[in-house]
Amino acid sequence: MDVTSARSAVRCSKCSTVYETDDWLLLALIEVVPPEEVATHVSGWPPQMCIEARVCGECGGNVCAFRLAETPRSQMGAASSSRSTARTTTTSGTTSPSRTR
Repeated sequence: MDVTSARSAVRCSKCSTVYETDDWLLLALIEVVPPEEVATHVSGWPPQMCIEARVCGECGGNVCAFRLAETPRSQMGAASSSRSTARTTTTSGTTSPSRTR
């Protein structure tokens, strides 16, 4: 299970472009928010679920979805500490998969 089974598509928060799961996975990764960090803001957050943000291939906006956290816990701290550089987004070199509006 990659993205929550309740949704087979995710929508860009800026331009509303809809990506099917396979197309969303091809977008450039901006940031992964580990379950431990989400749980500090959301009570009852599932310990195995993270949030991934990717760059919209249409407008460069954020396309976020819940995913199972696959990164070993020892690497999550390193990913979290590099978040300030991960927030710099660039659309050069991103894949532009098929999508709908």
